[in-house]
Amino acid sequence: MSWQGFVDNSLVGSGQIDYAAIISSTGDSVYAASQIFRLRPAETRTIANAFESPDEVLSEGIHINDEHYVCMMMGDRTLLCQHGWGSGVVCVKTKKTVIVAHYPETVAAGNATKVAEELGDYFVKNDD
Repeated sequence: MSWQGFVDNSLVGSGQIDYAAIISSTGDSVYAASQIFRLRPAETRTIANAFESPDEVLSEGIHINDEHYVCMMMGDRTLLCQHGWGSGVVCVKTKKTVIVAHYPETVAAGNATKVAEELGDYFVKNDD
């Protein structure tokens, strides 16, 4: 399956994610993205760097698709951020990629996280 196929079918097609992107683990490339998801280069670098140096993102939040998100949880490979009281973004890092998945306020953060992490598991199992 192509990178775009993973975005369209595995992420958005799950019904838990409304738009998504797959970027390089260094943040220098966007491999695939939903049409309305326009990540700026500074945003992709910040997302990728958050896994190596999380302090700034945890204290100041992060901008994704021109929206400010507060970071709620940071794990070894998963970053969970929330916008306001409803929608949010889950970022899952693998060896070669970072999955960036936006979920609407009608979806529980845990459901969106499960979808993104399952795709991350698939990438790790298949060596990205």
